[in-house]
Amino acid sequence: MKSKLEYASHKTSQIIFLSFLVLFCMIVTATAVNFFTQGALVDWLSRFDKTAIIQEETDNALVIGMAAPVTSVHPLNFEFQNRLALNNVYEGLVALDPSLQVKQALAITFGQLDDLTWEFRLREGVKFHNGAELSGNDVIKSFRSAMEDESSQLTSVLSNIDDIRAQSGKIQIITKKPDPTFLH
Repeated sequence: MKSKLEYASHKTSQIIFLSFLVLFCMIVTATAVNFFTQGALVDWLSRFDKTAIIQEETDNALVIGMAAPVTSVHPLNFEFQNRLALNNVYEGLVALDPSLQVKQALAITFGQLDDLTWEFRLREGVKFHNGAELSGNDVIKSFRSAMEDESSQLTSVLSNIDDIRAQSGKIQIITKKPDPTFLH
């Protein structure tokens, strides 16, 4: 038979355990009430609402996921990871489709007039971010900058260009020697 001392000790342990259990439940309840009444639940749940996150980000910024950090957004930079991002910002006369075939971009037609002369007809109605319309002179200025600016990393890629002319929405690029890969 148990002594009264053992019985009292067991009873005290039960009371202490139940007291802690009640205290724990009160803290959890108070935290839950605060969580629900202060709008924290809505804020917390909105973190999981992908539509809300995407909408919030697209309202304020262009978001591009990149495997490597972009080190420059200068259009004359030719580093691979930067070109990946810049291709979403700047548009060329031509572009490559998923199978690496040359397709239209700012030029609606393009082709060779002879072994050294390439002609591009510009798409009409193209505007810059400031509302100014694209002209042949803008294309010439871009090429000259890429060919002559000392910070340009494109000079070697464009080293075969001898002259560039613009007239009536057409651009003519004359190369120093025949270049079958020029469009790429």
